[in-house]
Amino acid sequence: MLRLKLILLLMVSMFGMALPTFAQEMDGKVLAAVHDNNVWLYAPDADPQQITDGTANDYSNLVWSADGTALAFIALDENFAATLWLYNRADASLTEVGSDVPAGSPVSFTGDSSQLVFSQDVTPPGSTDTNPIDIYTFDLATNTAAQITTVDIGEGCGGGSSFPGDWRYWNETDGFGGFHSVLELTPFGLVYSKDCGYSTALLNVETGEEVSLGSISRVSVSPDGTQAAGITYLSGDRTSEQLAVVDLASGAVTTLETPAIPDQVTWGANSNELLYSTRQMTDQMIPTTDEAFERINTVLGTSGQVHVWASSIHRFDLASNTDTEVYLADAYAIGWMSAASDGTLNFSQIANAEALLEAIGAGTLDQSDPAAFTASINLVPVELFTLPLDGSDAQLIGTDLTEGAVAAQ
Repeated sequence: MLRLKLILLLMVSMFGMALPTFAQEMDGKVLAAVHDNNVWLYAPDADPQQITDGTANDYSNLVWSADGTALAFIALDENFAATLWLYNRADASLTEVGSDVPAGSPVSFTGDSSQLVFSQDVTPPGSTDTNPIDIYTFDLATNTAAQITTVDIGEGCGGGSSFPGDWRYWNETDGFGGFHSVLELTPFGLVYSKDCGYSTALLNVETGEEVSLGSISRVSVSPDGTQAAGITYLSGDRTSEQLAVVDLASGAVTTLETPAIPDQVTWGANSNELLYSTRQMTDQMIPTTDEAFERINTVLGTSGQVHVWASSIHRFDLASNTDTEVYLADAYAIGWMSAASDGTLNFSQIANAEALLEAIGAGTLDQSDPAAFTASINLVPVELFTLPLDGSDAQLIGTDLTEGAVAAQ
């Protein structure tokens, strides 16, 4: 394993976020996020800390250990080969955990923060239809990895989108089409995604017995490791999507009635409530000029018109089956969500495409540039918010910070 000591670069001026606001609204928490193609840490009343050297092509799948002492993330090189890294806050060191990590694959820590769970893909492309991957744990105390099992995750992902907002949304949810995958060790076995995140299974690592949990996607494991929440649906019918909770001891699945179609879901700080997001295309169009209309049609192929989207967050109490809308905004989508023990929800929000359409309409986006599509994605802002769940308003804590993850300080 490669272990590197980093001199942390302290920088403020290059960021478009207000650090005093961050310090006030994020008291007691540390945010890890990607900015300007590096991973940075933001803590209240402290300068930002850069923990990577900018040599990677991209970073993804940022996740903190439960105790907030370690951060894992995936770095992609120019050929999109993925390497898993572990940052230790105690000594500001980086450890290379493993290569041959499937790009975009999930990583997680065990509940006691002692082990990192990840996968490696050593099967040549096209050599099998089942797509087996090896599952490993990495011991944080000894810096050693051990293979614990091999699973078949099924068919891969395909397709794409010409609309930059979709790529922002997919990046912020760590999943193609918004369907992120799960890979977590629980007291009842390994919960993992199959078929590009469209279905989920529970594997007893000791016996090899596997139980299908069905067509449940976008899964989140409860803080106590006894339940999993996700979204179940009929194949090809997004309007059929429902919240679902799985009891991992029995495998029983319970669907929940909600007033809106769920999109993403996470657990509250305890295992008694869920927080889920929704997104809905409205009848309203983003206004443009006649000249811009033609340019937008040429670039995006949208007949020159782009709809405004509305997004919301709901709080679902599992004891009372009570559903409460706690946030509503004109936004293309809600990205990642993370509940804290202080009664707040931290989340990312993908803006509607006003800034993108303005740039296209003004002719400032050079479509002949090979980097034009990346530039167009960057014109769809990502905003970070903290939302007190006591009914107070959400507070903006930063912009131009992607792939965020929050830990206790």
